Amino acid sequence: KIIDYRSFEGSGIKEVIIPEGVETIGNSAFVRCDNLVDIIFPKSLKIISSNSFPFTGLTEVYIPNANCEIQDGAFDPSVKVIQAKNPGELVWKADVGNLGSSTPSADLMGNLYVVSSTGALLSINGLDGEVNWSFKPDAKENKLYDAGYVPIDHDGTIFFPYCRGITYAIDARTGKKKWEVSIGSQFLVLGYNNELFAVSANSLFKFNKDNGEKIWEYRANAEFKSPSIDSYGNVVVSNKDKKIYSINSSSGKPNWVFDTGVNPGTAEISIDTSGNLFVGGPDPYKFYSIDASTGQKLWESKFGEIDQSGSIDNLGNLFLGNNNAKIFSINTQDGEINWEFNAGAEVHGTPVIGNNGKIYVGSRDNKTFHAIDSKTGKIEWKFNTGGAIAESSPLIDNKGKVYFTAEDGFLYCIQTSSTGPADSPWPMFGQNAQRTGRAYDSDNDSLPDYKERQLGTNPDSNDSDSDGVLDN
Repeated sequence: KIIDYRSFEGSGIKEVIIPEGVETIGNSAFVRCDNLVDIIFPKSLKIISSNSFPFTGLTEVYIPNANCEIQDGAFDPSVKVIQAKNPGELVWKADVGNLGSSTPSADLMGNLYVVSSTGALLSINGLDGEVNWSFKPDAKENKLYDAGYVPIDHDGTIFFPYCRGITYAIDARTGKKKWEVSIGSQFLVLGYNNELFAVSANSLFKFNKDNGEKIWEYRANAEFKSPSIDSYGNVVVSNKDKKIYSINSSSGKPNWVFDTGVNPGTAEISIDTSGNLFVGGPDPYKFYSIDASTGQKLWESKFGEIDQSGSIDNLGNLFLGNNNAKIFSINTQDGEINWEFNAGAEVHGTPVIGNNGKIYVGSRDNKTFHAIDSKTGKIEWKFNTGGAIAESSPLIDNKGKVYFTAEDGFLYCIQTSSTGPADSPWPMFGQNAQRTGRAYDSDNDSLPDYKERQLGTNPDSNDSDSDGVLDN
């Protein structure tokens, strides 16, 4: 349980992973390890003694135990030490200007991306909230607009719908432009086969995501809202003509159209493991479950005035908030309410579900962020911000930190009791922290479950090259 006095003194080690179970790092344990540049500490760690890490190559460390004692002089003064917090405590907040209703995204390296209401795309370090880079094509542009969100591809490309009628592909590592296309997109999602789908007013476009080449355009008579990619690879999207469209991703032609009679909110459509769709709207308060393969209604209910379509856990429960200050848990099989929670103010964002069954979401005018037990609907803790939490839908990372924006201009990072998002069909807005908007891929091999079923492979076992032979 102890790494003792001068255990690794002067060694040439470069990277260290300290195993779970170690509780104490002794005095001078890693003294003069000049080549040591990376170290991972366990949650079991209780004490880091004085002079444990003097004269190393470390520049930044993360301590995952909020209650670990870090004694004076444990690290050189130049080392940035970041320590976890207890659930409900602020880890950091970053003043990144007027964010409006920006929903944060995250890449696979732990960096966050938000869009300011004046049109700048910001890359933020998830550990400390420092700005990595800022991308703004027109430095003179100060027009306020709906900040929205950016989807991120697995190769680190960010797709940014800029307010001046141009959509950009940005390299997440450098903040440099890869390509641009002259289309004023409002909502973007990523398909399974090198596809980028974009909504611009009453048009839905398909582009090649590698170069921005337009492949097809489908036009409707009214404005489209935020699309999703269903379990069959089709684009499903609501429209202000009060209809839901399923568009074939190959041909750009409708598979079916469902007339809801509902003026949609800004919501994407949430999707469960069976491929069923869930969508509602603020007027006249109807909410539907729809069979994605046929476009037939499965059930219909009313949950008040709704802007977002909710998140789905692995037990078949849907969580969503409304503009009447309610948060609901709903049975996806029949639309019956399991419980409801009074948030004290309207809820515009989609809740995020943690892997321990907690859900996290903010409410607007009372400036409160809530942690709620998904089984009981009871409050776990709450955190008060300096501004309203509007349309910002939170995300949770693999260290259990949750991120969201508020109208005071801050991006907030709060510690939770979760250690990552739920392994469920739709745990957050956009299905994942990259906000790709794609249906569930249960083994995370870049093959959606529907495609694995077509290939005859097990959706729970990896076959990343689609050859019918499981990965080792």
